[in-house]
Amino acid sequence: MKTIQLDEEANRYLDELISQQSITGEELIKQLLLEHLSKTKKSKTVLQKLEELERQLEEAEESKINNSLADEKPKTVMERLKDAEKSRGRPRHFLQGRPDLSDRDVRRALIAEHVENQQRKILIQAQESP
Repeated sequence: MKTIQLDEEANRYLDELISQQSITGEELIKQLLLEHLSKTKKSKTVLQKLEELERQLEEAEESKINNSLADEKPKTVMERLKDAEKSRGRPRHFLQGRPDLSDRDVRRALIAEHVENQQRKILIQAQESP
């Protein structure tokens, strides 16, 4: 239980409200506090609704951007690495390779060449060993 000291003006308002409502001062104060609490909760929900609308708007803008990016021609690996280098600096494990390594035929030929070289080395080592 709390005790509150009211000044003359607040005391007159309280007496006037008590006489109009024909309830006790304690009940009137409870009612006023409850009304005030419900108003503040409603204002919070309005703020929450505004935040929700802002979030939805941001998501809509992001999806719009993603859709416009999807319409563009896909970038090669080298183009994406160059873009990454421009935006954040050179990647740590960036290999200086041919610019056409994103083409499947080129990669297939390079891998085949590498495998053939490895097999030649193995055959040469087998022939040299008695």
